[in-house]
Amino acid sequence: MSSQDWPERGPRRFYFEESPLPWERARTTLRHRSSLDVDLKEGVDLLEEDFDMRAWASERVLVVATSLLVLTAVVGCAPFRLISNVLHATGAGMVPADYKELEGRRLAIVCASDSLSYGPSAAATQLSRNLGALLAANVKDITIVPQKKVDDWYDKHDSDNFDVPAMGNGVGADAVLVVDLHSLNIYDGQTLFKGRAELEMVVYLANSSDDKKNKATSNTDGTPKWRVDYKSAPPEIQFPRSAGITTTEISETEFRRRFMAILAGRLARTFYRHDARDDMPLDSPLLD
Repeated sequence: MSSQDWPERGPRRFYFEESPLPWERARTTLRHRSSLDVDLKEGVDLLEEDFDMRAWASERVLVVATSLLVLTAVVGCAPFRLISNVLHATGAGMVPADYKELEGRRLAIVCASDSLSYGPSAAATQLSRNLGALLAANVKDITIVPQKKVDDWYDKHDSDNFDVPAMGNGVGADAVLVVDLHSLNIYDGQTLFKGRAELEMVVYLANSSDDKKNKATSNTDGTPKWRVDYKSAPPEIQFPRSAGITTTEISETEFRRRFMAILAGRLARTFYRHDARDDMPLDSPLLD
């Protein structure tokens, strides 16, 4: 139908018909029925340009996607790890410390369980030592009181009536971190290992002469006054977060060692800036 055959009046309609030739650039015929004048050649040119741009974009997406798949198959995930490391080097994904007042302090660490009296135990001693090592490596200018010195103080005093200021003064500390284990379990039934811990952390600080929070800095006997400066009760810590590990895959001693290391890391990161990826081992049960 030629333009002379179009009716003088009627609704405006557009029809887009793709060419049946698959290997040629798509051609589109614009059929316009209206009393308005339309430049058919300009309309066709615009539609051809639009189809060309979409085809170009689709080809580029396909090339990029194919290249990524080939790169991953040839060299594994190394490029993606490289990108992650670059972002890490620039500070992206870093989590600030929740509490920073341990910097420059001489810290004694005490771990105890509700089911046990305050005092040395295998689990408590292991957790204390793991915590001490992590804090010493990551907190600026901190000094950790040797765990043996803390244990010796316990041996000479009544552990059933635990006095944090007395212990802190006795071992020469000006800060004490108390980890109170409300529950600690490594079994999920009789055939699975799954670590679970519910706990509370409390930080005690000795007042000093330059302390602006408290005017009174010492008792009548000259020993420093102490205060509770920080408390935290995190949600239950589980390892692994998914299903447990069968008792045939790992020994109880080894699983307990790994769980205490994971637990110490989770608690220690409260006190220093760390990578958000550091909690990923909670989902990876068989660590080296």
